[in-house]
Amino acid sequence: MNTDIKEICAQRSISIKSSTTKQLDNLAEYQLHNGICADVSPLPIESLSTEIVGSSQKAAYLYLDGILDPGNIGAIVRSATFFGANGIVWAASKGPKRLTSSMSKASSGALEHFPVFCVESITEMYELLRPLQFSFIGTVDEEAAARKGIQTQTLANCKISPRSVIIMGHEQKGIADEYLKLCDTLVTIPRSDKYRSSSVASLNVSVATGLLLHQWSSRDS
Repeated sequence: MNTDIKEICAQRSISIKSSTTKQLDNLAEYQLHNGICADVSPLPIESLSTEIVGSSQKAAYLYLDGILDPGNIGAIVRSATFFGANGIVWAASKGPKRLTSSMSKASSGALEHFPVFCVESITEMYELLRPLQFSFIGTVDEEAAARKGIQTQTLANCKISPRSVIIMGHEQKGIADEYLKLCDTLVTIPRSDKYRSSSVASLNVSVATGLLLHQWSSRDS
């Protein structure tokens, strides 16, 4: 075990127990553990409220529609922390039931201090944040927008409001149609013509999230 970790445990009166690799694999449910596991309390998933949102002139929340992959959630949290977003949100029936060590690892530890919220539905979130002057931004890939006859803006031409809810959808299904109707703006990220005939028609959801958050963070409040 790393000497620094041993010293921190000693300073905080945390007991250390040596284990075999097999025991650590079982504890970590065969996820990567780097030779160390810790017995810790679960990270909280909070309820969103007007008191938490506050009155800051610049704020962004990410609503994740059906995104369950722990690697993607962790990477989204990492980007959200980097760009100064205020939290991620999902509906109780369409999101993870708990925050896991795999998510935290994928976030490079950002999940340990980044706010995560749960609501009953996106309608609840809309009714909470719309009166607080939040705009709702949806993401749609080019082909889906063309099929549905949806009017969109490209990311480069989109001015994301200082107070925004950015909705990110499942990579295969996208954002549910009823959610699209709540959006003030629908955004596409055009792909290069160079490999347009390839099977890669969209970005990983965490990469797309990073691009949208960069657009939001670079705008003056």
